[in-house]
Amino acid sequence: MEFKKELDMLKEGQMELSKRVDVLEKVQVHGSLEVRYRDRVAVTDGTDNTSPLFGNGNTSATKVVDNNGATTDRPASDNKAEYKNNNGQAERDANGLPKKFSSPSEAAVTIDDLAPFRVRGSLYVKGEVADNLKVHTSFDMFELGATANGGSVNNGGHDVNEGSASGSQFVLRKAYAEWGGMDSGMGARLNFGLMNFGKVMNTGSTITNHFGNGNWTGRGYGMVGWGGSEVALARTGTTDYKNTLSRYWAGGLNASMVDPDSAVYNQATAPSIAFDAGWGWGKFVVGANYGAVQTNRGAAAAGNLGTGGAGVLGSDANFTTANTDKAIFSGAVLQGLDYKTVDGSANGRRLVANNLALPSQYGDGYGVLGLEFNFLKEVFPVRLGLHAMSYLNDNILDFSNASRKEVSGVLDLGWSKNFGLTVQVNKSFIGFDRHSVGLMFNDLGGSGFDIQLGANLATRGLFNVGDLAAGSVGAAIGIPFLNLGEGKDNIKLVLAARQSLADNAFTATKNANTMQNQMFKDSGITVSLPYMNVGGSNVSVRAEYSMLLADELWSFRQVAHDLSLVTTYKF
Repeated sequence: MEFKKELDMLKEGQMELSKRVDVLEKVQVHGSLEVRYRDRVAVTDGTDNTSPLFGNGNTSATKVVDNNGATTDRPASDNKAEYKNNNGQAERDANGLPKKFSSPSEAAVTIDDLAPFRVRGSLYVKGEVADNLKVHTSFDMFELGATANGGSVNNGGHDVNEGSASGSQFVLRKAYAEWGGMDSGMGARLNFGLMNFGKVMNTGSTITNHFGNGNWTGRGYGMVGWGGSEVALARTGTTDYKNTLSRYWAGGLNASMVDPDSAVYNQATAPSIAFDAGWGWGKFVVGANYGAVQTNRGAAAAGNLGTGGAGVLGSDANFTTANTDKAIFSGAVLQGLDYKTVDGSANGRRLVANNLALPSQYGDGYGVLGLEFNFLKEVFPVRLGLHAMSYLNDNILDFSNASRKEVSGVLDLGWSKNFGLTVQVNKSFIGFDRHSVGLMFNDLGGSGFDIQLGANLATRGLFNVGDLAAGSVGAAIGIPFLNLGEGKDNIKLVLAARQSLADNAFTATKNANTMQNQMFKDSGITVSLPYMNVGGSNVSVRAEYSMLLADELWSFRQVAHDLSLVTTYKF
């Protein structure tokens, strides 16, 4: 009783403090700062007739290749600053300044990087406005630095705001409201605003794997992935050699083409609405958008089809060529062109999707539908996901003609640790059908060692795996050096290799009219050393080396060498 007055004052102060804490917890702020340095340190000399980039008529700063393939020194009177080489892949002006760059938006193989040093910041804010009503916003901030000719980095229209001249260095990524909520997979919620469907729907695997780790848009040669447009290669002394090189790689093991705006190389934001409901062992999702407001699909299509064939214009909705099939939708920019003929002859070609999905475009959006099941979580986890999409401007009920529809399925068995298996398939009504499989042994026996195998295929027909359009197989090994536990210092060496399979790799016949590739296309090796939570902090550092090779991996025909250092701070 002697201290009752003081105790009451303390109690009152504690209640007031508790109220203030409750108010502050209604607003959560998270973010990251990422500093990346990635440089192409070497490209094989296009004036060397053993180089995959060798070609008649090539020139360099010091060498000239004549039409007979002979290499001579450039005359002393020539301006050594101005030259082009590697089949026109690299070019410098009279002042010695680069005119072509190595970047996702350029179908070029050159030592001249567009912007090797990059800084990117992200800020995420979530606020609880009322019971069961939250608002989410996120921003990206770029500091890229201009190149000698005033250009800047972007990823070819898939995300036009990646610091491009037509975009902005400060980007509002998402601004949407969430009504309701999900707790331990149970409940229901409605999301609406500027967003994509990545938060409410996962069309890929949930099992941890190294195959999707890209430290630069479209890079990471040792990882399994889908390629973009191609670069012609050369092999002196080999007859009928028509192999090509994938310009870049992205996507990892996931085969689904549903919800392209949420793909890692798109991350597009659109006016959208989505409803999802979960009941513990299952989940249902339905959503629609009006098209992305931060993309340039014409530029993305042109980039994807940079060397897609004579007369093919990636930005032309009708794909103007002499022998193409009919256009699908007059307002759509479709994803690609297949060299496989419609009738088995050289007189017809049919439209198909390019290997990188194009984002939506404002006024031309799509709807999604998803159903997911999770069984035996405590015994042997089984996850089955079924997802579908259709562009709203296409005939949604037409399944007999080509249209922009995708249906995918994913089956995950096991855990992210010790054993995991994923099998995926995607049926397309406009492009290649896709298949992928991954076998992961992660953190074996708590040792930190990882062994992973993966493969993906793009085929002309869901069950016609022999009619291959593209594919790749890969392997990754993780070797721990330091593992102090979750959120503490963790150093692991990752060794990865990839081998691409070319068009009709499983068939013995070749037809010059169909631009038949070799059986083995390009390949790659990656050595990565991530150091997570340096000193127990929120800072992570990853050093990485990648080598791009032509043809079979074991031929070791080197094309390019990349070095990178990525530092990330999360708060």
